[in-house]
Amino acid sequence: MTTMAPIDRRDVGERDDLERRPLVTPARPNRREAMAALAGLLAGVPRSAAASDSALRLRRGVSFHHMLNWPRVAGAGETFRYLWPPFATPEYRTAAEELRRLRQVGFDFVRLTADPSIFIAAPAQLRPELIKRAEDAVTQLLSAGLNVVFDLHAVAVNPAYAPEALVAADAGAPFAAYVEMVGRVAEALKPFPRDRLAFELFNEPWIDDLAQAPRWQAMLTMLYRRARVVDPDRALVLNGLQWDSARGLAALDARPFAGEPALYTFHYYEPRAFTQQGAVPDARYISGLGWPTRPDEADAALERATAQIASDPSLTAAARQQALNETRGGLAWLREAPHDERRIAEDFAAVARWARREGVSADRVVLGEFGCVAGPAGAPLGESRLRWLATVRRAAEAQGFGWALWLYRGPGGMQLVRGAGRAMDGETLVALGLSAS
Repeated sequence: MTTMAPIDRRDVGERDDLERRPLVTPARPNRREAMAALAGLLAGVPRSAAASDSALRLRRGVSFHHMLNWPRVAGAGETFRYLWPPFATPEYRTAAEELRRLRQVGFDFVRLTADPSIFIAAPAQLRPELIKRAEDAVTQLLSAGLNVVFDLHAVAVNPAYAPEALVAADAGAPFAAYVEMVGRVAEALKPFPRDRLAFELFNEPWIDDLAQAPRWQAMLTMLYRRARVVDPDRALVLNGLQWDSARGLAALDARPFAGEPALYTFHYYEPRAFTQQGAVPDARYISGLGWPTRPDEADAALERATAQIASDPSLTAAARQQALNETRGGLAWLREAPHDERRIAEDFAAVARWARREGVSADRVVLGEFGCVAGPAGAPLGESRLRWLATVRRAAEAQGFGWALWLYRGPGGMQLVRGAGRAMDGETLVALGLSAS
């Protein structure tokens, strides 16, 4: 999740109980040299002889964004460093009992997110320790009977490898470093069973313009080939542009990956002003929206938001105007047409049509993320949120797609686990068609 999700921030201050060894981000290579080296590396990569239908099946999953993501850092600019050892403090751990409960209620896989920046920037002598952390996390999940999607999921910890920097039009050197890192991660994942683990190469590309689909196709193909040369038979998870939107997936040409064990993913948070109200910039001041939505709600929602913006003492006059403009943009969809069960069914049917056109079987398509904030105090999101979750889940299942809820635990307001005891929310489980007992 990136801009399509609630803002997810961790305390990045120093901790006295951590060893603080600075990690130096490698100097960026010349862009032309980097891309030329990659082209030579990937030329003539043999195609896999594996069957087109991977043995791995992903049906009911949940994202883990707490085990290998948001590494602890300190400093900024020239003083930026990761705190070492990585992912070692209690907030990154998952108890065996938690995993047992996930299996008990009916989940069969975990989408394990990993921040790629630390895997890129860690000096060679420290990489074995980092890879061992990742291997241990995967082993723990597999041993609990859960399949795994290992998801390279960039966050804004390291500006050099932030999501937008990796896919910018001039991202030659950062992207080259990312491609090289994909090969190293593929090598680390190679020993794990191919019918239990898939490798997701990139999360939510920050490319909004669908006209840029050929550029993303070329970048994705480079990532794909880099992983394939290391592990020819692994199920690789592929996506479209526009933050993994359904429209972005529909712009992807799957023919270059035909006959190989590829899975395809998209994310669904529509309508964002409802699912992410109070959480993201263009919906931060939106509140009180229920679902299904109606066009006649727009004026009242804008009036509430305008009052909140006017009363926010942290905003300057310029910031108030910007917030108001963003809110108007976020509400624009509401004036156009209702968003209801029919609209969701149509959106998912469009993905199914793309899959049939591309020769992709429905069980190789995964709704990789969907979720809805619980909402700010006083917002009528309780029943609306559950209704939306159940409707999206049923739409995915009706098309034969697997799905993964965003997210198990963490900040942002969409978490399944609530409270210090890490108990899963029973109403959410029911909406997901799982056992709440």
